[in-house]
Amino acid sequence: MLPSSPSATGIQLTWYKFAELPPVLLYESLRFRQSIFIVEQGSPYPDLDGVDLRAGHLLLRAEGELAGYLRFIPPG
Repeated sequence: MLPSSPSATGIQLTWYKFAELPPVLLYESLRFRQSIFIVEQGSPYPDLDGVDLRAGHLLLRAEGELAGYLRFIPPG
């Protein structure tokens, strides 16, 4: 985990490796992804595609609430 301090605007970005995500944070992240990529965007592709284990996960919090998520998949 590469934590960051909350900024003066209440924004916080934190990088995680999959194994570093505590169960509660993992659940929150997966639920967030599902609500956007599956429900809202109607994606026909499964969100849990086996890539999470090797990806980096960037979580954005605004005023303490999860507001953004990025999954970085390394080459190869």
